[in-house]
Amino acid sequence: MNTIPAETWTNWSGNQSFTPSAVYRPRDEADYIETVQRLIAGREHLRVAGSGHSFTPLVETDGSLVEIPAVTGVLGVDAERRTAEILAGTQLLAIGAPLWDAGFALKNQGDTDTQTISGAIATATKGSGRNYSNISSSVVGLRIVDGTGQVIDIDESTPDLLLAGRVSLGLLGAVTRVTMAVQPRYLLREHNRVTSIDDFLAHWREYLETYRHSSIFYCVSDEAAAMYDLGPLKKGDTLVKLLSEEQPQDGVEYGVEGEHDARVGRSHLVFPDVTTEVSTHVEAEYQLDAAVWLEAFGALRELCERYPDGVSPIQVRWQKGDDAWLSPQYGRDTVAISVSATRLPDAGVFLRKAHAVLMPFGARPHWGKMHYATPAEIAAAYPKLEDFKRVRAELDPAGLFLNSYLRTLLSI
Repeated sequence: MNTIPAETWTNWSGNQSFTPSAVYRPRDEADYIETVQRLIAGREHLRVAGSGHSFTPLVETDGSLVEIPAVTGVLGVDAERRTAEILAGTQLLAIGAPLWDAGFALKNQGDTDTQTISGAIATATKGSGRNYSNISSSVVGLRIVDGTGQVIDIDESTPDLLLAGRVSLGLLGAVTRVTMAVQPRYLLREHNRVTSIDDFLAHWREYLETYRHSSIFYCVSDEAAAMYDLGPLKKGDTLVKLLSEEQPQDGVEYGVEGEHDARVGRSHLVFPDVTTEVSTHVEAEYQLDAAVWLEAFGALRELCERYPDGVSPIQVRWQKGDDAWLSPQYGRDTVAISVSATRLPDAGVFLRKAHAVLMPFGARPHWGKMHYATPAEIAAAYPKLEDFKRVRAELDPAGLFLNSYLRTLLSI
Protein backbone atom coordinates (compact mmCIF):
# COMPACT_ATOMS: atom_id res chain seq x y z
CA MET A 1 0.00 0.00 0.00
CA ASN A 2 1.13 3.53 -0.80
CA THR A 3 0.20 6.05 1.87
CA ILE A 4 0.70 9.65 0.83
CA PRO A 5 0.39 12.90 2.75
CA ALA A 6 -3.04 14.52 2.82
CA GLU A 7 -3.55 16.49 -0.34
CA THR A 8 -6.41 18.27 -2.05
CA TRP A 9 -8.53 15.98 -4.23
CA THR A 10 -10.28 17.54 -7.23
CA ASN A 11 -12.75 16.01 -9.65
CA TRP A 12 -12.48 16.12 -13.44
CA SER A 13 -14.44 19.36 -13.82
CA GLY A 14 -12.77 21.20 -10.94
CA ASN A 15 -16.10 22.01 -9.27
CA GLN A 16 -15.52 19.61 -6.34
CA SER A 17 -12.45 19.55 -4.13
CA PHE A 18 -11.63 18.62 -0.54
CA THR A 19 -8.73 17.53 1.64
CA PRO A 20 -9.10 14.10 3.29
CA SER A 21 -7.27 13.19 6.48
CA ALA A 22 -5.18 10.64 4.56
CA VAL A 23 -4.93 9.16 1.06
CA TYR A 24 -4.23 5.50 0.33
CA ARG A 25 -3.37 3.98 -3.04
CA PRO A 26 -3.34 0.19 -2.77
CA ARG A 27 -1.04 -1.79 -5.08
CA ASP A 28 -3.56 -4.50 -6.00
CA GLU A 29 -6.83 -6.05 -4.90
CA ALA A 30 -5.36 -7.86 -1.89
CA ASP A 31 -3.71 -4.65 -0.71
CA TYR A 32 -6.98 -2.80 -1.30
CA ILE A 33 -8.90 -5.25 0.87
CA GLU A 34 -6.26 -5.10 3.62
CA THR A 35 -6.23 -1.28 3.56
CA VAL A 36 -10.01 -1.02 3.87
CA GLN A 37 -10.15 -3.64 6.61
CA ARG A 38 -7.52 -1.81 8.63
CA LEU A 39 -9.38 1.49 8.32
CA ILE A 40 -12.62 -0.18 9.37
CA ALA A 41 -10.93 -1.84 12.34
CA GLY A 42 -9.83 1.63 13.43
CA ARG A 43 -13.40 2.94 13.03
CA GLU A 44 -12.25 5.46 10.45
CA HIS A 45 -14.64 7.01 7.98
CA LEU A 46 -13.59 6.45 4.37
CA ARG A 47 -14.67 6.89 0.79
CA VAL A 48 -13.34 5.25 -2.38
CA ALA A 49 -12.57 7.39 -5.44
CA GLY A 50 -12.67 6.20 -9.02
CA SER A 51 -11.80 8.56 -11.86
CA GLY A 52 -13.50 11.59 -10.30
CA HIS A 53 -16.01 11.82 -13.13
CA SER A 54 -18.97 12.95 -11.01
CA PHE A 55 -19.97 16.59 -10.58
CA THR A 56 -21.48 15.98 -7.12
CA PRO A 57 -19.58 15.55 -3.81
CA LEU A 58 -20.02 11.78 -3.74
CA VAL A 59 -16.49 10.94 -2.57
CA GLU A 60 -15.91 13.96 -0.35
CA THR A 61 -14.79 12.99 3.15
CA ASP A 62 -13.00 14.40 6.17
CA GLY A 63 -11.81 10.85 6.79
CA SER A 64 -9.61 8.66 4.60
CA LEU A 65 -9.74 8.53 0.82
CA VAL A 66 -8.82 5.31 -0.99
CA GLU A 67 -7.84 5.66 -4.66
CA ILE A 68 -7.70 2.51 -6.80
CA PRO A 69 -5.99 3.17 -10.16
CA ALA A 70 -3.75 0.12 -9.61
CA VAL A 71 -6.70 -2.22 -8.90
CA THR A 72 -7.31 -2.77 -12.58
CA GLY A 73 -7.78 -5.46 -15.19
CA VAL A 74 -10.26 -7.85 -16.78
CA LEU A 75 -9.73 -11.02 -14.76
CA GLY A 76 -11.53 -13.36 -17.09
CA VAL A 77 -14.51 -14.10 -19.32
CA ASP A 78 -16.87 -17.02 -18.85
CA ALA A 79 -18.02 -17.75 -22.41
CA GLU A 80 -20.69 -20.23 -21.35
CA ARG A 81 -22.32 -17.89 -18.82
CA ARG A 82 -21.53 -14.79 -20.90
CA THR A 83 -20.01 -12.91 -17.97
CA ALA A 84 -16.80 -10.99 -17.38
CA GLU A 85 -15.07 -10.39 -14.05
CA ILE A 86 -13.44 -6.97 -13.81
CA LEU A 87 -11.42 -5.30 -11.05
CA ALA A 88 -13.03 -2.22 -9.56
CA GLY A 89 -10.50 0.39 -10.70
CA THR A 90 -10.59 -0.60 -14.35
CA GLN A 91 -11.60 2.27 -16.60
CA LEU A 92 -14.24 1.57 -19.23
CA LEU A 93 -11.70 2.43 -21.92
CA ALA A 94 -9.58 -0.55 -20.78
CA ILE A 95 -12.41 -3.11 -20.86
CA GLY A 96 -13.40 -3.17 -24.52
CA ALA A 97 -10.24 -4.64 -26.06
CA PRO A 98 -9.84 -7.69 -23.79
CA LEU A 99 -13.54 -8.44 -24.07
CA TRP A 100 -13.36 -8.16 -27.86
CA ASP A 101 -10.39 -10.54 -27.96
CA ALA A 102 -12.48 -13.02 -25.98
CA GLY A 103 -15.41 -12.61 -28.38
CA PHE A 104 -17.60 -10.36 -26.24
CA ALA A 105 -18.55 -6.76 -25.47
CA LEU A 106 -20.40 -4.68 -22.91
CA LYS A 107 -24.08 -4.35 -23.76
CA ASN A 108 -24.11 -0.58 -23.46
CA GLN A 109 -21.82 2.38 -22.83
CA GLY A 110 -22.07 6.14 -22.65
CA ASP A 111 -20.36 8.82 -24.69
CA THR A 112 -17.30 9.01 -22.43
CA ASP A 113 -15.24 6.06 -21.20
CA THR A 114 -12.84 7.40 -18.58
CA GLN A 115 -14.97 6.24 -15.63
CA THR A 116 -13.94 3.24 -13.56
CA ILE A 117 -16.31 0.31 -13.71
CA SER A 118 -17.07 0.60 -9.98
CA GLY A 119 -17.74 4.33 -10.24
CA ALA A 120 -19.88 3.88 -13.35
CA ILE A 121 -22.16 1.35 -11.70
CA ALA A 122 -22.27 3.20 -8.37
CA THR A 123 -23.89 6.18 -10.11
CA ALA A 124 -25.93 4.33 -12.78
CA THR A 125 -23.89 5.67 -15.69
CA LYS A 126 -25.67 4.94 -18.94
CA GLY A 127 -25.74 5.28 -22.67
CA SER A 128 -28.81 5.35 -24.85
CA GLY A 129 -31.18 2.97 -26.61
CA ARG A 130 -34.78 2.22 -25.74
CA ASN A 131 -34.01 -1.52 -25.42
CA TYR A 132 -30.89 -1.00 -23.27
CA SER A 133 -30.62 0.22 -19.72
CA ASN A 134 -27.67 1.64 -17.82
CA ILE A 135 -24.35 -0.12 -17.26
CA SER A 136 -25.43 -1.14 -13.74
CA SER A 137 -28.24 -3.28 -15.10
CA SER A 138 -25.64 -5.75 -16.42
CA VAL A 139 -24.10 -6.34 -12.99
CA VAL A 140 -24.62 -9.96 -11.91
CA GLY A 141 -22.02 -10.08 -9.15
CA LEU A 142 -19.98 -7.91 -6.79
CA ARG A 143 -17.21 -8.50 -4.29
CA ILE A 144 -17.15 -5.90 -1.54
CA VAL A 145 -15.54 -5.22 1.80
CA ASP A 146 -18.54 -4.17 3.87
CA GLY A 147 -18.60 -1.78 6.81
CA THR A 148 -17.77 -4.54 9.29
CA GLY A 149 -14.64 -5.55 7.37
CA GLN A 150 -16.13 -8.73 5.93
CA VAL A 151 -15.39 -9.65 2.32
CA ILE A 152 -18.68 -10.74 0.79
CA ASP A 153 -19.67 -11.94 -2.65
CA ILE A 154 -23.01 -10.69 -3.92
CA ASP A 155 -24.83 -12.39 -6.77
CA GLU A 156 -28.27 -13.54 -7.85
CA SER A 157 -28.43 -15.89 -4.83
CA THR A 158 -28.60 -12.74 -2.65
CA PRO A 159 -31.23 -10.75 -4.57
CA ASP A 160 -31.72 -7.89 -2.10
CA LEU A 161 -27.98 -7.28 -1.90
CA LEU A 162 -27.70 -7.35 -5.68
CA LEU A 163 -30.60 -4.94 -6.23
CA ALA A 164 -29.06 -2.58 -3.68
CA GLY A 165 -25.49 -3.10 -4.87
CA ARG A 166 -26.01 -2.44 -8.57
CA VAL A 167 -26.38 1.29 -7.83
CA SER A 168 -25.00 1.87 -4.33
CA LEU A 169 -23.28 5.30 -4.34
CA GLY A 170 -20.44 3.51 -2.56
CA LEU A 171 -22.54 3.11 0.59
CA LEU A 172 -22.53 -0.67 1.02
CA GLY A 173 -18.74 -0.97 1.22
CA ALA A 174 -15.65 -0.94 -0.95
CA VAL A 175 -16.25 -2.78 -4.24
CA THR A 176 -13.15 -4.73 -5.29
CA ARG A 177 -14.46 -6.55 -8.37
CA VAL A 178 -17.55 -6.58 -10.57
CA THR A 179 -19.06 -9.40 -12.62
CA MET A 180 -20.87 -8.13 -15.71
CA ALA A 181 -23.23 -9.85 -18.10
CA VAL A 182 -21.82 -9.36 -21.60
CA GLN A 183 -22.95 -10.17 -25.12
CA PRO A 184 -21.16 -11.45 -28.24
CA ARG A 185 -19.01 -8.72 -29.72
CA TYR A 186 -20.61 -6.42 -32.27
CA LEU A 187 -19.91 -3.48 -34.52
CA LEU A 188 -21.63 -0.10 -34.41
CA ARG A 189 -22.26 2.12 -37.39
CA GLU A 190 -23.05 5.83 -37.04
CA HIS A 191 -25.82 7.42 -39.09
CA ASN A 192 -25.61 10.88 -37.52
CA ARG A 193 -27.33 13.82 -39.16
CA VAL A 194 -28.17 17.47 -38.58
CA THR A 195 -31.78 18.51 -38.98
CA SER A 196 -34.31 20.91 -37.51
CA ILE A 197 -35.99 20.22 -34.21
CA ASP A 198 -39.38 20.11 -35.94
CA ASP A 199 -38.15 17.46 -38.36
CA PHE A 200 -36.76 15.38 -35.50
CA LEU A 201 -39.99 15.62 -33.52
CA ALA A 202 -41.86 14.40 -36.59
CA HIS A 203 -39.66 11.29 -36.88
CA TRP A 204 -38.41 10.43 -33.37
CA ARG A 205 -40.55 7.29 -33.01
CA GLU A 206 -39.20 6.01 -36.32
CA TYR A 207 -35.63 6.56 -35.12
CA LEU A 208 -36.31 4.64 -31.90
CA GLU A 209 -37.73 1.69 -33.79
CA THR A 210 -35.05 1.62 -36.49
CA TYR A 211 -31.78 2.13 -34.60
CA ARG A 212 -30.09 0.46 -31.65
CA HIS A 213 -29.28 3.84 -30.11
CA SER A 214 -30.68 7.30 -30.72
CA SER A 215 -30.11 10.64 -29.01
CA ILE A 216 -30.03 14.32 -29.84
CA PHE A 217 -28.30 17.60 -29.10
CA TYR A 218 -30.70 20.49 -29.70
CA CYS A 219 -29.00 23.89 -30.07
CA VAL A 220 -30.98 26.60 -28.32
CA SER A 221 -28.64 29.33 -29.56
CA ASP A 222 -25.93 29.95 -32.14
CA GLU A 223 -23.33 29.50 -29.38
CA ALA A 224 -24.66 26.22 -27.97
CA ALA A 225 -22.70 23.86 -30.25
CA ALA A 226 -19.35 25.19 -29.03
CA MET A 227 -19.93 23.87 -25.51
CA TYR A 228 -19.63 20.28 -26.77
CA ASP A 229 -17.63 21.00 -29.91
CA LEU A 230 -20.54 19.84 -32.06
CA GLY A 231 -19.42 21.68 -35.18
CA PRO A 232 -20.78 24.70 -37.03
CA LEU A 233 -24.39 24.42 -35.86
CA LYS A 234 -26.75 27.36 -35.47
CA LYS A 235 -29.79 28.06 -33.32
CA GLY A 236 -32.51 25.51 -33.97
CA ASP A 237 -30.19 22.87 -35.41
CA THR A 238 -30.49 19.38 -33.96
CA LEU A 239 -27.68 16.84 -34.10
CA VAL A 240 -29.35 13.44 -34.26
CA LYS A 241 -26.99 10.63 -33.18
CA LEU A 242 -28.00 7.21 -34.47
CA LEU A 243 -26.22 3.87 -34.10
CA SER A 244 -27.05 0.56 -35.72
CA GLU A 245 -25.58 -2.82 -34.76
CA GLU A 246 -23.74 -5.05 -37.23
CA GLN A 247 -22.10 -8.41 -36.81
CA PRO A 248 -18.34 -8.76 -37.35
CA GLN A 249 -17.01 -11.29 -39.83
CA ASP A 250 -14.68 -14.01 -38.61
CA GLY A 251 -11.04 -13.44 -39.39
CA VAL A 252 -11.37 -9.71 -40.02
CA GLU A 253 -9.30 -7.34 -37.90
CA TYR A 254 -11.60 -4.50 -36.92
CA GLY A 255 -10.79 -1.15 -35.38
CA VAL A 256 -12.79 1.94 -36.25
CA GLU A 257 -13.05 3.54 -39.69
CA GLY A 258 -14.68 6.55 -41.30
CA GLU A 259 -15.18 10.20 -40.57
CA HIS A 260 -16.74 11.27 -37.30
CA ASP A 261 -20.56 11.00 -37.47
CA ALA A 262 -20.24 8.17 -40.00
CA ARG A 263 -17.84 5.79 -38.27
CA VAL A 264 -18.09 2.01 -38.15
CA GLY A 265 -16.09 -0.28 -35.91
CA ARG A 266 -15.84 -2.15 -32.66
CA SER A 267 -18.61 -1.07 -30.30
CA HIS A 268 -16.24 0.06 -27.56
CA LEU A 269 -14.46 2.37 -30.00
CA VAL A 270 -17.61 3.93 -31.47
CA PHE A 271 -19.61 4.49 -28.26
CA PRO A 272 -17.34 7.25 -26.87
CA ASP A 273 -17.43 10.61 -28.61
CA VAL A 274 -14.72 12.11 -26.43
CA THR A 275 -12.12 10.57 -24.14
CA THR A 276 -10.92 13.28 -21.83
CA GLU A 277 -9.87 13.74 -18.25
CA VAL A 278 -10.95 17.38 -18.01
CA SER A 279 -14.41 18.90 -18.30
CA THR A 280 -14.90 22.57 -19.17
CA HIS A 281 -18.50 22.60 -17.97
CA VAL A 282 -20.85 21.25 -15.32
CA GLU A 283 -23.87 19.21 -16.36
CA ALA A 284 -27.31 18.59 -14.90
CA GLU A 285 -29.27 15.55 -16.05
CA TYR A 286 -32.73 14.26 -15.20
CA GLN A 287 -34.40 10.94 -15.98
CA LEU A 288 -38.12 11.10 -16.73
CA ASP A 289 -40.81 8.58 -17.51
CA ALA A 290 -40.62 8.13 -21.27
CA ALA A 291 -44.35 8.85 -21.51
CA VAL A 292 -43.89 12.51 -20.48
CA TRP A 293 -40.68 13.39 -22.27
CA LEU A 294 -42.21 15.57 -24.98
CA GLU A 295 -43.97 17.82 -22.50
CA ALA A 296 -40.88 18.06 -20.29
CA PHE A 297 -38.63 18.78 -23.28
CA GLY A 298 -40.97 21.53 -24.41
CA ALA A 299 -40.92 23.18 -21.00
CA LEU A 300 -37.13 23.06 -20.81
CA ARG A 301 -36.79 24.29 -24.39
CA GLU A 302 -38.95 27.31 -23.54
CA LEU A 303 -36.76 28.08 -20.51
CA CYS A 304 -33.51 27.80 -22.48
CA GLU A 305 -34.72 29.92 -25.38
CA ARG A 306 -35.77 32.82 -23.14
CA TYR A 307 -32.94 32.59 -20.63
CA PRO A 308 -30.31 35.22 -21.58
CA ASP A 309 -27.31 33.03 -20.76
CA GLY A 310 -28.84 29.72 -21.84
CA VAL A 311 -26.19 28.65 -24.33
CA SER A 312 -26.26 24.97 -23.42
CA PRO A 313 -27.52 22.45 -25.95
CA ILE A 314 -30.28 20.18 -24.67
CA GLN A 315 -29.30 16.51 -24.83
CA VAL A 316 -31.99 13.83 -24.95
CA ARG A 317 -31.40 10.07 -24.61
CA TRP A 318 -33.62 7.00 -24.19
CA GLN A 319 -33.11 4.05 -21.82
CA LYS A 320 -34.94 0.86 -20.86
CA GLY A 321 -36.22 0.50 -17.31
CA ASP A 322 -34.47 -1.75 -14.79
CA ASP A 323 -34.88 -3.05 -11.25
CA ALA A 324 -31.93 -1.65 -9.26
CA TRP A 325 -33.37 0.15 -6.25
CA LEU A 326 -31.46 3.42 -6.70
CA SER A 327 -31.38 3.37 -10.48
CA PRO A 328 -32.94 6.48 -12.06
CA GLN A 329 -34.45 4.03 -14.55
CA TYR A 330 -36.06 1.93 -11.78
CA GLY A 331 -39.41 0.53 -12.85
CA ARG A 332 -39.94 2.63 -15.96
CA ASP A 333 -38.60 3.23 -19.43
CA THR A 334 -36.83 6.54 -19.30
CA VAL A 335 -35.79 9.59 -21.26
CA ALA A 336 -32.77 11.49 -19.92
CA ILE A 337 -32.71 15.23 -20.54
CA SER A 338 -29.62 17.26 -19.71
CA VAL A 339 -28.25 20.78 -19.92
CA SER A 340 -24.87 22.20 -18.96
CA ALA A 341 -23.27 25.42 -17.81
CA THR A 342 -19.74 26.76 -17.92
CA ARG A 343 -17.81 26.65 -14.66
CA LEU A 344 -18.71 30.12 -13.48
CA PRO A 345 -19.85 31.22 -10.03
CA ASP A 346 -23.37 31.85 -11.35
CA ALA A 347 -23.66 28.58 -13.29
CA GLY A 348 -26.08 27.30 -10.67
CA VAL A 349 -28.60 30.02 -11.47
CA PHE A 350 -29.45 28.53 -14.85
CA LEU A 351 -29.19 24.92 -13.66
CA ARG A 352 -31.50 25.60 -10.71
CA LYS A 353 -34.07 26.99 -13.12
CA ALA A 354 -33.79 23.81 -15.20
CA HIS A 355 -34.21 21.75 -12.04
CA ALA A 356 -37.37 23.64 -11.14
CA VAL A 357 -38.79 23.09 -14.63
CA LEU A 358 -38.14 19.33 -14.78
CA MET A 359 -38.85 18.08 -11.26
CA PRO A 360 -42.65 18.53 -11.51
CA PHE A 361 -42.59 15.91 -14.29
CA GLY A 362 -41.47 13.23 -11.81
CA ALA A 363 -37.80 13.57 -12.72
CA ARG A 364 -35.01 11.63 -11.03
CA PRO A 365 -31.65 13.46 -11.00
CA HIS A 366 -28.54 11.63 -12.18
CA TRP A 367 -26.53 10.84 -9.03
CA GLY A 368 -23.24 11.97 -10.57
CA LYS A 369 -24.49 15.14 -12.29
CA MET A 370 -25.29 18.55 -10.86
CA HIS A 371 -28.70 18.71 -9.22
CA TYR A 372 -30.50 20.55 -6.48
CA ALA A 373 -32.83 17.84 -5.21
CA THR A 374 -33.98 18.03 -1.62
CA PRO A 375 -34.13 14.95 0.61
CA ALA A 376 -37.92 15.06 0.24
CA GLU A 377 -37.64 15.05 -3.56
CA ILE A 378 -35.24 12.10 -3.48
CA ALA A 379 -37.54 10.16 -1.13
CA ALA A 380 -40.50 10.79 -3.43
CA ALA A 381 -38.55 9.80 -6.55
CA TYR A 382 -37.24 6.43 -5.32
CA PRO A 383 -39.93 4.00 -4.09
CA LYS A 384 -37.30 1.48 -2.93
CA LEU A 385 -35.15 3.97 -1.02
CA GLU A 386 -36.13 2.59 2.38
CA ASP A 387 -35.24 -0.94 1.25
CA PHE A 388 -31.85 0.33 0.13
CA LYS A 389 -31.32 2.09 3.46
CA ARG A 390 -32.19 -1.14 5.31
CA VAL A 391 -29.52 -3.08 3.38
CA ARG A 392 -27.03 -0.25 3.84
CA ALA A 393 -27.57 -0.31 7.62
CA GLU A 394 -27.04 -4.08 7.68
CA LEU A 395 -23.75 -3.92 5.76
CA ASP A 396 -22.38 -0.71 7.29
CA PRO A 397 -24.04 -0.34 10.70
CA ALA A 398 -21.54 2.28 11.91
CA GLY A 399 -21.96 4.39 8.78
CA LEU A 400 -18.23 4.38 8.02
CA PHE A 401 -18.85 4.77 4.25
CA LEU A 402 -21.24 7.68 4.68
CA ASN A 403 -20.32 11.31 4.14
CA SER A 404 -22.26 14.39 5.16
CA TYR A 405 -23.61 14.98 1.64
CA LEU A 406 -25.16 11.52 1.30
CA ARG A 407 -26.31 11.38 4.91
CA THR A 408 -28.31 14.55 4.30
CA LEU A 409 -29.54 13.73 0.78
CA LEU A 410 -30.81 10.26 1.73
CA SER A 411 -31.99 11.23 5.23
CA ILE A 412 -29.78 8.67 6.97
